[in-house]
Amino acid sequence: MTFRKLHLELQSVESLLRQGGGFAMNSRLCTDCGRRLPATAKKCHPCYCSTLQDEYCTSQTRIAEYFAVLSKCELWPSLGPFQKSTVLELVE
Repeated sequence: MTFRKLHLELQSVESLLRQGGGFAMNSRLCTDCGRRLPATAKKCHPCYCSTLQDEYCTSQTRIAEYFAVLSKCELWPSLGPFQKSTVLELVE
C-alpha cells in the first residue's frame, strides 16, 4: 500500500502545478543552449548567443519542469521505478 500512496502523491503534484496563473520570472533563457541566465544578461557566456528571451512561469512550464526532474531521477515514466525499487530508494 505504501508504494501506491507514494505513486499517487507524485502524480497528484501535477494538479497542484496547474493552479495559479502565469508570471514573468527574473531571468532570461538562451535560445541556443537553454541555459537560465540573470534578467540583466545581454548574452550567454558559455555559448556566446545573444538571442535571449524573457522567462515566464506558466502551468505548462511548471508541469514540464516537474516531469523533467522526475525523469532525471528516473521516476518518470513512473511504472518502472515502482516495480523494481524499494520504498526507501524511491523516497531518496
